[in-house]
Amino acid sequence: MEFYKIGLTGKCGLQITLEENVATVYRKEEKDKLTMELIVDPNSIDIFCRELKVLAQKESGIAELKAVGKYTNNIA
Repeated sequence: MEFYKIGLTGKCGLQITLEENVATVYRKEEKDKLTMELIVDPNSIDIFCRELKVLAQKESGIAELKAVGKYTNNIA
């Protein structure tokens, strides 16, 4: 996860990359990779971190990072 600031909006960008290397019968190494970007509020990151901590402690549950809907970069 890589976080970055978006201008003066107070929003954060988040780039998430998931990668797995899996050997198969056909190839010695097969790489599965997914990269996505979300725009989030800083408060959403705080909530996500708390949920993630509880998930790790209980070893069950859900940690959900909620993105901003219909984001515009225009500032009035």
